[in-house]
Amino acid sequence: APANADVERHLRALYRELIAPVRPFVSARHLLIAPHGPLHVLPFHALLSERDWLGREFTVSYTPGANVFVNSSRRPSRGGDLSAVF
Repeated sequence: APANADVERHLRALYRELIAPVRPFVSARHLLIAPHGPLHVLPFHALLSERDWLGREFTVSYTPGANVFVNSSRRPSRGGDLSAVF
């Protein structure tokens, strides 16, 4: 159990650093995350807020980079609305 507590503490700290500052501005139910550098290995959906896992509050998708998202968003949509990009 102590190892799990350590992991949860780190996931909460990462949530506070990466998500909490922008959370008040997000009204979407889906997040498209474009991580940079070492953040590519971070499971954003597993970050913990005071209430729950990020992946339970939002659906989460990843793109290898913002430029990939911008280029692919220029193509005609097949439906769905991506409304928050990190």
